[in-house]
Amino acid sequence: AYRTAAFSIYGFTHFTRSAFQEHAKKFKSEDTQVDITGKNCIITGANSGIGFATAEALASRGASVYMVCRNKEKGEEALLEIRSKTGNANVHL
Repeated sequence: AYRTAAFSIYGFTHFTRSAFQEHAKKFKSEDTQVDITGKNCIITGANSGIGFATAEALASRGASVYMVCRNKEKGEEALLEIRSKTGNANVHL
């Protein structure tokens, strides 16, 4: 019971949205705004959710992004959206 309670408390204070928002206050903006032009990144599940957000963030920082998606149509929609939002033509499906 103790281990379960300890893990639950640790998880709640470190791995929830509110915990992230609290820790994000301590982030240094220069650490998160890195130019990665010329780097190649492969993102799975890039047509939605975390994969989409990751692909978009990497593309906005100049990386060449290779999106891996199960559904070609949804992948193409996400590809066009990321290219238009970031202006990065080096985003591929």
